[in-house]
Amino acid sequence: MAEVSWSEEAIRQWEKIVETAAETSAARAQRLASQLMRAPDHLAHSPKMGRKVPELGRDDIRELVSVRPFRIIYQLQGDVCVVLAVIHGRRDLRIPLREEGLEDL
Repeated sequence: MAEVSWSEEAIRQWEKIVETAAETSAARAQRLASQLMRAPDHLAHSPKMGRKVPELGRDDIRELVSVRPFRIIYQLQGDVCVVLAVIHGRRDLRIPLREEGLEDL
C-alpha cells in the first residue's frame, strides 16, 4: 500500500481553485474542494492508476483527470505518491512543475 502526500505548491493551487469557485458558489466550492482532495486517495491502493502525463512521457509522473476540467499531477517516489500540482486542463503544465522545482522533467 502506498502513501499519498501533497506538496506545498499543490495545496496552494488547490486553495486558489477553491477560492475562485467560492466567488460564484460556496456550495460548488465545497464540493469541488472535497472532490479534488479525495481524488488521489485511490492511489494508496493503485499508485499507477493515473495515466502517464502526455507532455512528459515518464512512467513516474502521472495524472488523474477524474475531477474535470482539472488535472491532478503526481509523482511516484517509491512507496509514496506525491501530488505535485492541481491545475486547470487548459493551463500550461510546465508552469506549476517549474514552481515545484521540477523544471528538468
